[in-house]
Amino acid sequence: AGRMDETLQIYRDSTLPAVRSHQGFKRALILADRNASKIIAIALFETEADLTARTRTTFIDPIAGAPTSERYEVSAYDMPEPESGQAAYARVNYREIPLDRMDEAIRTYRDKTLPEVRTQNGSQGALVLADRSNGKIIAIALWDTEANMNASTPPGYVDAISGGPPVRETYEVTAEA
Repeated sequence: AGRMDETLQIYRDSTLPAVRSHQGFKRALILADRNASKIIAIALFETEADLTARTRTTFIDPIAGAPTSERYEVSAYDMPEPESGQAAYARVNYREIPLDRMDEAIRTYRDKTLPEVRTQNGSQGALVLADRSNGKIIAIALWDTEANMNASTPPGYVDAISGGPPVRETYEVTAEA
C-alpha cells in the first residue's frame, strides 16, 4: 500500500499540475485499484495535435517504472466539470468491437447508453474512448459512492454489437482535474 500511496501522491502533486499546463488540456482522471496494484491515468486534450505536442512527465518512473501509454479518441463525453470529491468510484468496461461496427457502437453509447447511465442514482458522468484501428472501446462511468456504483445496472445495449459482455473493472477515483 505504501508504494501505491506514494505513486498516487506524486500523480496528484506533480503529474496533474504539469499536465494541466499543456496547451489544449481538457480533463484528467487518476483511477486506482488498490487490490490489483493498478493505476490508470487518463489525460484528455482538445485535439490530437495537443496530445502529441505535450511532454510526457516522468515523475513516477523511479517508483513504478515508465507507464504503458495508449491513445484513444474521445468518442462520447457526458461529464460535468470536476469538483473536489464529486466522483469517488469508476466502472471501466473494455470491449472489442468488429471494425465495421465501430461507428454503430459509438452511436449506441452516445445516444442510448450514456443518457441511461446518467439517470441512475449517484451517476457522476461517463465517457467512451475508442481506438478505431483495432476495435477497442473503453467506457468509463463515474459514481459518487461504491454502493451506488455496485447497485447500478449497465444497460448492455452494446452487447449484441460486440458479441458479448465487456471485461469490467472497478476503481477508486483518486484525483480529477
